[in-house]
Amino acid sequence: MKPSIRIHRCPVGFAGALTALFIGCATNVAPPLPIEQPGDVAPLPAARGLIGTWQVDEPGLLSFLGDFVSTPMYVAFRPDGNGRVHSFDARSGSYECQPFNFVDLEVGVQIGSLNVGSLLMLYDIFDEAQLELVDSFGARALLTRTEGIPAELQCGSVEVVNTIETLPERPHYATGLAYQGVILGQNVPGLWYTGDSRISYAVNPETGELVTTSAFSEARYVQAAEGISLWNTCNCGSDIVQRRTHLNGLIDDIEHFRLPDVDFSTGAAAFDSVNNELWVSGTDHELGGEFIKRINAQGEPDVVVATLPATRIEAMSSFDGRTWALKQTGTILEIDRATGKTLKAFEAPKILAEWHGIAVVGDRVFLIGEREGLFDSGILVEARLRE
Repeated sequence: MKPSIRIHRCPVGFAGALTALFIGCATNVAPPLPIEQPGDVAPLPAARGLIGTWQVDEPGLLSFLGDFVSTPMYVAFRPDGNGRVHSFDARSGSYECQPFNFVDLEVGVQIGSLNVGSLLMLYDIFDEAQLELVDSFGARALLTRTEGIPAELQCGSVEVVNTIETLPERPHYATGLAYQGVILGQNVPGLWYTGDSRISYAVNPETGELVTTSAFSEARYVQAAEGISLWNTCNCGSDIVQRRTHLNGLIDDIEHFRLPDVDFSTGAAAFDSVNNELWVSGTDHELGGEFIKRINAQGEPDVVVATLPATRIEAMSSFDGRTWALKQTGTILEIDRATGKTLKAFEAPKILAEWHGIAVVGDRVFLIGEREGLFDSGILVEARLRE
């Protein structure tokens, strides 16, 4: 279960900070969520000395607010008690901006985000130019005040326009999200996902109402659509990637991942209908690290067109020759087809959820995930990407 979103405020002053650090009264709780969320506690006034933009010299504990892969490059503390960690992964050329809230404890600052809980740190500011942050384990981060953040590390936002929390079943963590303009036999559009029971559902994108169901064998988890068929993965360690009809008829099996000299754990998949390519992300155990394989699966044998370095990816979606990736942190990345680098990053929606799937349809972006809590429900949102 995730920690409570209400902040348990410790005594202020140095004694209070030490109490928090060594007894833990303010650890493992998250600072207040954005004010539009019901039941929130309004943020405390921000620490004045922290306000501004800081370049990270030694990241230390700040990786806590990112994906533990990218390197924190800049941190911004805003007067309203909100902040951003801007991170960059040199290997894959991806970047992201992780939002957080912070509250001042006079000699310390409590920092937390929607997805990872909170962290309490003591801080010192030297000559208004150097910032040192220290957590209860003695881990340190060193930062230098700077004028601003480079444009190439700035992120867009995600504007949620519709939220549905009445799905037929909670999504399984291994599912993706696939849009079909016409569900065969129904003559209506639908979004496919796989639930905890491993039954796959097509739901109405506007209402979340059930359109039809399917139960796939071997590759059980829906990832992408190609025409009236679906590309699925198995999440079983045997790296099965298959194209099936919604009645479970096998159309194609990507043999590349079954070759004896290929040691690749598949993750997400997307189908680029403009270039007729299947994109598959995952871990290449021979090369070491995360990669995306672009595959021409239109004939036999399958042909790997390109292997691109990647960051950790939860799900992918392609539309009109462009491809987006959803990270475990909820950040959305548009990926360059030739290099795998990030063309543009967008912050995660300000909703407490674990996001598992993404489907891009024109300017519409659909995200599916699960909300932990009293009912452990699924959530489907429609959003717009704003630069």
